[in-house]
Amino acid sequence: ARMRHRLEAALRMPVSANLYVSGMRSVALAPHTDTWDTVIVHLEGRKHWRVCVPVTSAQVDAALSANGWPRAALSEADRSELREAEAASEAGCTAHTDAALADSKQFECTEYTLTPGAL
Repeated sequence: ARMRHRLEAALRMPVSANLYVSGMRSVALAPHTDTWDTVIVHLEGRKHWRVCVPVTSAQVDAALSANGWPRAALSEADRSELREAEAASEAGCTAHTDAALADSKQFECTEYTLTPGAL
């Protein structure tokens, strides 16, 4: 709780903190959508991560263009929230299949291997 309070004071905004523990070659959470910006602090061992961000739909791209906004105006969290809205998911955090994540028309994925202290 102290770390969360210190982050809130430093960032001057509310902060949520979650702790997930998983063993070697195991998964703590299934692939899902986070509709908020997320910071991961890796504490021990090595862990492979695949971070996938939804591709905006043609409808969203057209609306951005019509208003003179570049696609880059949307953060990764914004793009995830739009995907949730398009799926009519009120709660967010929709689970995604590996097949959907592999579809480059739906998601842009980047692979990472984290070690202690990595952000």
